[in-house]
Amino acid sequence: MSQVLKHFVAYHKVDERGALRSDKDGSGEFETNKAAKPRKGDVLWCIEGEGSPKKYRLATRGVVTRLTKHSDGTSIVHYMGPVRFERIDVTG
Repeated sequence: MSQVLKHFVAYHKVDERGALRSDKDGSGEFETNKAAKPRKGDVLWCIEGEGSPKKYRLATRGVVTRLTKHSDGTSIVHYMGPVRFERIDVTG
């Protein structure tokens, strides 16, 4: 029996938080306050927006490795993505 993959779309505001970064091994993390949280093994798609008018890019994709919840309702999503990922413009 095959497992159905769940996809999680995250939005990163570059103007407020700086560029989304990942380590040399492809691991990364970001903060979210979405009510719906990803789970370990979910496929992550992270879109970033920057500037005015906004330019949107697919910043990374990967697999969620763990989730760290904070008492203020935010969570840190840890993921493993490709070592090299070229951002893809998705504005249009």
